[in-house]
Amino acid sequence: MAGINKRVDLRKLYKPTLKQERAHIASERYTLYGGAVGGGKSAWLVNEGISLSIDYPGNIGYLCRHELSSFRRTTLLELQKFLPSDLISLHHGTESYYRLWNGSMIYYGGLGDDQKAIDRLKSMTLGWWGVDQAEETSEGFFYLLASRLRLVLPNIIYRGLMTANPAPGWVKHRFIEQHLDDHIFIPALPRDNPHLPRDYEKNLRKLYPPELVKQWLEGDWDSLEAGKFLFRYGDIKAAIERKFYIDGEETRFGDDSLKMGVDIAAGGEDISVATIRRGNIVEWIDSWADPNTMASTGRIIQLMDKFRILPSDVNTDAIGIGKGVYDRLV
Repeated sequence: MAGINKRVDLRKLYKPTLKQERAHIASERYTLYGGAVGGGKSAWLVNEGISLSIDYPGNIGYLCRHELSSFRRTTLLELQKFLPSDLISLHHGTESYYRLWNGSMIYYGGLGDDQKAIDRLKSMTLGWWGVDQAEETSEGFFYLLASRLRLVLPNIIYRGLMTANPAPGWVKHRFIEQHLDDHIFIPALPRDNPHLPRDYEKNLRKLYPPELVKQWLEGDWDSLEAGKFLFRYGDIKAAIERKFYIDGEETRFGDDSLKMGVDIAAGGEDISVATIRRGNIVEWIDSWADPNTMASTGRIIQLMDKFRILPSDVNTDAIGIGKGVYDRLV
């Protein structure tokens, strides 16, 4: 690929599969790639970001995952593996960015647990961004990232890149259940990746229970009814689509004021969740894993301030671990 006084052949480090190549040439602004383990998701993601940074000198991208620690263990290692050292003019580990020889910048970090990165992201102007394992994060961050695609460069093509495994939630609804303009989902299974060991899928089929075989090896987005869920995905989807009528006319719950419900967790595998709704429409969902009840109290107050929600319109559990949060809020 030609750049400024430099010629780079990325094929020396990266040989895309047919499915990866299909995702690289996609013309849609928002591309979701993957849908199973072993399909080469992270490799595609970082290499598409590298290509965009080379093709458009002065481009600015943001590469991330929901949890910063997970990003450093996975996606960042992929970036370091495929980013040729002779392209790098500076790597600033403290500020988390690479500057390339042509002036392009690749910033990186977390979303849900990297407040410094989130604060920086809110003021950034980007040409592309990439979210690895997008099912781990919320649609609110998708909207935030989408609003950052406004960098002005000659003939620039804006790209929002995502990878995911099948999971209930906004990714499935946005890319699988709908056909939105400028959105595309390109599935990739282990069998589509010739770089895996020959017995990779065979061994996992022996190891995984049937539901994980369908979900993680066959990319079945509808095999999600089993598992550790309080409500089945099908029931949630039916509730979202259900219409309510009074005297023959469609109606909605409550008035137009925002209301918030909070469930407090004590840590471990559990997370605290705050849901903000207007009538029967969910406007925002926030979650966190901090077991510190005072930190949870502060987070709730921040949400109340941000969305201007009255104390009388906030409901939280007042038993068990939630009792301390409730008392402090009062």
